[in-house]
Amino acid sequence: MSDVESTIAFAESILDDEEGVPKNLDTCLHEVIAVLKEDGDVSLRKDKCMSLLDTLGNDDHLDSYVRTQVWDMIALVEQL
Repeated sequence: MSDVESTIAFAESILDDEEGVPKNLDTCLHEVIAVLKEDGDVSLRKDKCMSLLDTLGNDDHLDSYVRTQVWDMIALVEQL
């Protein structure tokens, strides 16, 4: 499995969380998955994803557990 595929799989695992996902996280992760699935330069897709996730990671209204998941996702995207 490639790095992009494993990053997509991690994002999908967050979305599959049984406890429910906050709407802003759900929207952001769907956008991130769509960007990662696009064709084109990986560095451009990485930058788009980082921008989306960074905005979400700085949201003061996120629960600490959700913020940790966002940071984990950012770490995975940084490795692309």
